[in-house]
Amino acid sequence: MKNQLLKAKQVALRLNISLSKTYALIWRGEIPSVRVGRIIRVCPKDLKNFIIANTSGLTTHPTKAKLAADTASLGTIRENQPRDGGSTYGK
Repeated sequence: MKNQLLKAKQVALRLNISLSKTYALIWRGEIPSVRVGRIIRVCPKDLKNFIIANTSGLTTHPTKAKLAADTASLGTIRENQPRDGGSTYGK
């Protein structure tokens, strides 16, 4: 069968990451999976889409989008702080 579902260990090897990181990505829903009881499998097409989404700069996960927005707002906060090392607290 050409499109056999992948085991978590096979996914980890293809992504060159640990098995525990692979399970974390699956449990968070970042890598779609098929579950039959306790057995977890990943469709090769879903893995390919995950790789494409994460290498092309797309933010497909809501947490990533929030993190990107929070990081962007940090730049604004830092720009508004005094550069002399002092604090504006209590002034």
